[in-house]
Amino acid sequence: MKQIIQPQKKSELNIKNCKSIPILYWILLLCIIAFVIFVRTRLLTTPLERDEGEYAYMGQLLLQGIPPYQEACNMKLPGTSMMYAIIMFFLGQSISAIHIGLLLVNITSILLLFFLTQNWFDFNTGIIAAASFAVFTISHVLLGFAAHATHFVVLFTLAGLVILNGALEKKERSRFFISGFLLGCAFLMKQPGLYFILFGISLVVLFRFTGILLPKEFYRFGILLLAGVQLPIVLILIIIIWSGTFNNFWFWVIQYAFEYGNVFTIQEGSIPLSRMLEAFWRFFPSFCIIILIGFFLFVTGKFGKQRTIIGLLFIVFSILALIPGWYFRNHYFILIAPVCSILVGSVYFFLQNTLSKKIKLKFFLPLLPFTLFAENIISREYYYLKASPDMIVETVYNGIFPESIVIGEFLASHTMPTERIAILGSEPQIYFYARRRSVSQHIYMYGLMEPQPYAHKMQTELIADIERTKPKYIVFYQIPTSWNATYKSDLYIARWVKEYTRAYYFPVGLIDIVPRIDVNRHITYDTRYVFGNDVQNTGPRSQDAIIIYERNGPDNNL
Repeated sequence: MKQIIQPQKKSELNIKNCKSIPILYWILLLCIIAFVIFVRTRLLTTPLERDEGEYAYMGQLLLQGIPPYQEACNMKLPGTSMMYAIIMFFLGQSISAIHIGLLLVNITSILLLFFLTQNWFDFNTGIIAAASFAVFTISHVLLGFAAHATHFVVLFTLAGLVILNGALEKKERSRFFISGFLLGCAFLMKQPGLYFILFGISLVVLFRFTGILLPKEFYRFGILLLAGVQLPIVLILIIIIWSGTFNNFWFWVIQYAFEYGNVFTIQEGSIPLSRMLEAFWRFFPSFCIIILIGFFLFVTGKFGKQRTIIGLLFIVFSILALIPGWYFRNHYFILIAPVCSILVGSVYFFLQNTLSKKIKLKFFLPLLPFTLFAENIISREYYYLKASPDMIVETVYNGIFPESIVIGEFLASHTMPTERIAILGSEPQIYFYARRRSVSQHIYMYGLMEPQPYAHKMQTELIADIERTKPKYIVFYQIPTSWNATYKSDLYIARWVKEYTRAYYFPVGLIDIVPRIDVNRHITYDTRYVFGNDVQNTGPRSQDAIIIYERNGPDNNL
C-alpha cells in the first residue's frame, strides 16, 4: 500500500529578491535615508550622555585589550560595548565617530524593516513602515540622537528576522543557523533581545502547526536555529571565563540584575509609562491613531490567519521586551518602533485591499506615509532643522553633558596616561573623553543609591578602591540626577566623600550650571567654569555644580 504524502501548505508570505524591487521604491527609500542622514549629520557632535559614555569607555577598554567585567562593570551584556569598539576601531575614538556608527546602524535597520515588511505584506506597506520607523528612531522623544543599546538590539533583531523569513520560505538550512546567530547577537546587545529570540522560535513553531514545515524539517531547522542562537552567547562566556572575570560577570549580570529588576513595583512603573505614552501621543498624534487602528485590525483578524498570528506575536514579544524592570525610559521604546511602524503600514495595506475595486491606489502610496512624515517634520522643525547639538542636550537633559568634555580635557592635560581618576557621579563619558581609567569597576553611582541589598557593599568597594589608589583627581558631581538618591538610599558614601576630600584634597575646578529664564520663559543654562586658586574663594550659585579635587602632597598618584 502506497503512503499518501499530503502536499504542504503554501505560506501567505512572499519572498521577493532585492533585484525585483521597482525603482520607485528605491527612490523613496533613498529619500527617507537622505533625510535621516541630514538630521543625524547635523547632530554628529552632540555630547555623549551617560549610556553612550558607558559603552564608549568600555569599548575603549576593549580596544586596549582589557576584557569585559574586569575594570568596568554593569548589569548589561557586553554586546553593545563590543559594537562601540568596532565602530571606534574603524572610525576613531570620538563623539562624531560614534554617531556616524549610529547613522550606519539606523540606515541598515530602515532597509531591513522595509525588506521584512514587504515580505510580510507588499512594497507599499514596506515603504510606509520604513518611513515611520525613520521618524520614530531619529526623534528626540525616544532620544534617537543617542547611540543607545536599543538601536543595536533592533539592528540584529531585524537582520535575524529577515534571514529567518527567507529560511522559512526557501527552507535553506544555513539561513536558519545565520538567523539564530543574529538573534543571539541581539540578546548580547541587551537582555530584552531574549524576547525577539522567542519570537523567532515562535515563527518556526507557527510554520510547523500551519503545515508549511514537515515534522522532520521542523526539528532539523529548529535545532539549527537554536544552535545559531547559542553560538555568540557561548563565545562570550568562553572569553569571560578565559579572562578570569566570570565572578564579576555573574554578580553584575545575574545577581545584581535580578535585584535591579525588582526595585520598581508595577504601580511605581506605571508613572513613567503613563508619562512616556503621553509624550508619545503629544509628539506623534497622527501616528498614534493609525497605530491603534492597525492594532485593532490585527486583533480582529483582517489580514488572514498567518499574517494575523505573526503580527500579534510580534506585538506581544515587542511589548514584553519593553517592560522588564518597569523602568520605561525614553530610549527603551525604540524596541517597539519596528512593530509600531508595521502597524502604521498595515492600515494602508488594509485600505488598499478594501478599496482597490473602487479606487486605484497604486500611485497613492506616497501620500499617507509622506504626509505624516512631512507633518511631523514641520511641527518639530526646530529639532530636525535648526537646533544645535548643545541646544538638544540642554533641552532634553537640562544641559549637563557638554561640561563633561571640558572636564575630560582638563583631566587629560593634568594627568599621565597611566594615572587613574575617580568620578563620583554617574558620568562614565568623562573617562572616555579623558582617556583615563577609573580607579574602580563602579562607574555609576545609581546602583549605590538604589534600595537593593548590594548597595552598601558596592559603596564600600568603591571607597576601598579610592583609598587604596589615591587618585590625583576626584570629580564630584553635586548634581541630584547624577546620583538619583531617594529617601530609601544608603547615604554612607555621601558622608565619606565630604570627610575624605576635606582631609586629603583641595578644589581646583568648579563647573557651576546656573539656570535662567529667557524672555520666552524657557529655561536655559549658563555654565560658569572656574579653575585654579580662584576656586577656593568661589562658591557654587546653584545646586547643580561639579567640583574637581586634586590630592594634597606628592603621593597623589600611583
